[in-house]
Order: sequence, then structure tokens, then C-alpha cells
Amino acid sequence: MDKISISVIIPTHNSETTIKACLDSIISQSIPRDQFEIIVVDDGSTDNTLALAKTCGVDNIMSVDPCSVGKARNLGVKSAKGPIIAFLDSDCKAKEGWLKAISENISKHAITGPILNGNPQSLVAWGEYFLEFGGYYEQNKIFPIRFIPGCNQAYSKEIFLKTAGFSDKWVSEDVLFGEELKKQGVKAFFIPHVQIFHLCRTDLHKVLCNMRMLGKFTVITRRMASAKYGRLFLRKFFVPCIFLGKIVKSMNYAFKARKLSKFILSLPYIILASAAFCKGVWTEIGNG
Repeated sequence: MDKISISVIIPTHNSETTIKACLDSIISQSIPRDQFEIIVVDDGSTDNTLALAKTCGVDNIMSVDPCSVGKARNLGVKSAKGPIIAFLDSDCKAKEGWLKAISENISKHAITGPILNGNPQSLVAWGEYFLEFGGYYEQNKIFPIRFIPGCNQAYSKEIFLKTAGFSDKWVSEDVLFGEELKKQGVKAFFIPHVQIFHLCRTDLHKVLCNMRMLGKFTVITRRMASAKYGRLFLRKFFVPCIFLGKIVKSMNYAFKARKLSKFILSLPYIILASAAFCKGVWTEIGNG
């Protein structure tokens, strides 16, 4: 496979319900198969994730001890043969043309693109989608962007190696990596055709658990990140503002994406998930 130009890295943990759809979406991309490799980094799955991955034409399956997503991402890059690194999470599907768009738009920048709801039949999924990925709705223009989510990002391996890599702690590793890119003067851009579907959760309990975890991670990340992320966020009296802010931002995203009806229908779940996020924030502030 000496023609490899892109290394697709997929960190995973207990993803048996989504890993096959994820891998099939990459295998079916239009660019020649010998021009990209697929690396799955599994950090101690106890379900059938590994067995399923082995049936899907993966080039390199790395089975490692349980670790953070950031550490799994770093391990994948170390094994990558291609000059371009592309990350896709195991609960996502790449839209046709994803790899082609990455290869055509990579230069000295980092890139991301639209993240769409892969479970549009579920209002619970819409609630999670608006809160986590609502700002990455489908658009037809290229523009600079402040943050590139870990589930859909690409850049040259040369750029990655100039940074300290992802944090190996249990934090919002993509936020901290964005700071690393900025330190190196690397700009990030939104590319319309670098498009994926996120298979958002349809189980409310799982959504609430994930949002609590994200709330905790956000506090830890802000403690680690530069002051411009706002120390005010780390005060308990500010938590109600965070709650209201998340709902208002979600509504704004839905309005811009012309999906206000979906927002209204999923609003009860958005409120519950926002409350769970704030509970995680409150708990972690208390732990600090």
C-alpha cells in the first residue's frame, strides 16, 4: 500500500451498534481503495466491536488497554502511513465524497465540515444533535471556523507532528487540540463537502449520561486551557446562565439550519439534556 495518501483513524470503545455502518461508509468512498488506509484503535471494548471491525476490510486494528479518546487518537497517528490524517468517530458515517473533499482541500490548514443527524427519525437524537453539533449544519460556503470537532477533522501529518498531540487525560481533547493548532498558527476551515452523519443517541438515558460527562469534561478542560476560555464558567452561580445559553444557542442553530420545527418537537429533550450537562458542570466545580 505504498500509494496511501490518507490515513483514516477511528477511535472506538464498545461501538458494536455503529462500527459496521461507520466502516462501510469509508470502504464505499469513491477514491481508489489503495489510496487510503483505515486504522481502528479499540481501547478495551467488551462487546463485539473488534469482531465486527475484522470483517469490514480494516487495514490496521489496534487493540489497546482502556484509555482516553485523546490517547487513542495519538496512537492511531503514530501508526499512520499517509501524509494526511483524517479522524472519524465510530458513531459516525462519512457521506460519499468525504475523502475526496479532504484530499482536494488539504493544504496548510485544518479542516472540518457539516455534521448531520444520522438518526433523524428520533426526537431524542435531534435533542442531542442540536446541543452538540447544531452549529455544524449544512452550508454551501467555505469559511474560517474557531473549533473543529474530533469526530470530523483532517490535516496533514506534518501539522499534527508540530503540536503536542491530543491530551491523554479524560477531557474535551478536541478543544485542547484546537488550542495546540492555534499555537502553531494553523487556521481551521469549514469545507461544505467534508460531510458526515453523526448517529446521535436515541436512548434518553444514554444521552443524559453523556451530557453529564461532557459537563464535567468542560470544566476540567477550561481549567487546563488558556484564560480566554473564561474562568467565570467555573463559578457555580453562573450555571443557570449556562443552562439558558445552551437552549438559546440550540434554537439559534435550528433557526439558521431551517429546522425550527424539529427544535420545537425535541425541546423537552433539549431541556433535560441541558440540565444534565449543567449537573455535570456543578458536580465538577464542587470537586475542584
